[in-house]
Amino acid sequence: MAETGKDVKVKIRLMTEEDIDQVIQLDKEITGPNRSITYSDPVNDYLGGDMTISYVAESKKKVVGFVMGCLTSIGPSVPNVGLPNVGLIQLVGVNPAWRKRGIARSLVEAFVKKCGEKKANGVHMFLMSQDKPMRSLFESCDFRSGDVLDMSRKL
Repeated sequence: MAETGKDVKVKIRLMTEEDIDQVIQLDKEITGPNRSITYSDPVNDYLGGDMTISYVAESKKKVVGFVMGCLTSIGPSVPNVGLPNVGLIQLVGVNPAWRKRGIARSLVEAFVKKCGEKKANGVHMFLMSQDKPMRSLFESCDFRSGDVLDMSRKL
């Protein structure tokens, strides 16, 4: 059994291609009954893209958490409409045995810092309104409701 005590060191570092297998395995562990409502499938959606701002949390060469995202524009590319050149956090995951240690917060903060270094105009994360754990995480990282409003109509 892996050590998961609060005194075990965790390193936050940029994700590499070599991490993909561990990220996929970790995602499989997360996708059980405790999966966040605002969670999607990284195998099909995000892996294989630009990893220059995505991070992993690693302990003893094992990935215990990750944040994945990209630099993009949200909305129309018309002056004063939409959000040009922003960081978009697409996924955050932490092994359930490693939660409540500030790992997710550290991953998000590393992502935000890298976006600042790349001159992004802000960082965004889209959440389901009922996803209280993820909302709490992002609010603890100083995220607030933004300018983009999702309008929907049920059929």
